[in-house]
Amino acid sequence: DTLDLVSKASAYVAASNARDVRAIEPMLHKDCRYISTGVGEYTGRTEILSMMTGFFASNPDVHWTVADYILEPERCVVFEFVVSLAGQHSNGTERIWFSEDGVITCIKVDR
Repeated sequence: DTLDLVSKASAYVAASNARDVRAIEPMLHKDCRYISTGVGEYTGRTEILSMMTGFFASNPDVHWTVADYILEPERCVVFEFVVSLAGQHSNGTERIWFSEDGVITCIKVDR
């Protein structure tokens, strides 16, 4: 179960790097929350996917690099990342919480 959540978080990052909103959709709970110091707060899968679609369209070269994923209590996976965006690189921390059935319920990004 531990490795499963880490692999689910890794799959989410891989889908984000591929800008594959269709692959991300089933990963998100319908009432998922997305909180980011970079792009704001969104509630619900539909609103989050709409934000991501626009973000990926505006930033076709965006790429996240993650060295290690760490499982924390409360079914949360945390990782440090470097995001390459418009030729710039910045660091951040992301936390992803999962439901009992392995669906993402909340994503919190600090950049």
